[in-house]
Formats: sequence, structure tokens, C-alpha cells
Amino acid sequence: MKLRYFDANLAHYRDFTDFSLSINDYMNRYYIGHYSPAGNHFFAYALKDMLIEWLEPKPISYSDPATQQINFKGYLPEF
Repeated sequence: MKLRYFDANLAHYRDFTDFSLSINDYMNRYYIGHYSPAGNHFFAYALKDMLIEWLEPKPISYSDPATQQINFKGYLPEF
């Protein structure tokens, strides 16, 4: 069975390598004992693309523009 998962540690590692910061300075960017608002923003955007890939049907703003329309197909079978 193939499990889908998101590894926030890997996302942080990739982000950390883009900076010339010490680990403490990097952590202070995103943590205040838990995620700060900047940490929440980082996490949401790090997760977004993978989450969209998992969803079916896709949210309308992420679906194929040629087939975008407002309907409930896939959500409410009776419509």
C-alpha cells in the first residue's frame, strides 16, 4: 500500500538551505514555542501543492481551465 504523506522536516530543510542563517536564527523566523504566523504561512504554502495533487475532484481554482465550471459533480451525486 502506497501512503501519501507530507514531510514538514524536509520542507524546512529545503527552505533552510536557501538562507545563510544559523539554525537558531532560522528557527526564530518560524517558531515562538510553536509556529508563529510566519511559520503557519510557511507550512500552508509548503503543503499546498501536494494537497491539491491529492484532491479529486480538484478545487475549481486548480482544475483545468477548459473544464472550469460551477457544478457539484463529484461532491453531491444527486446534482
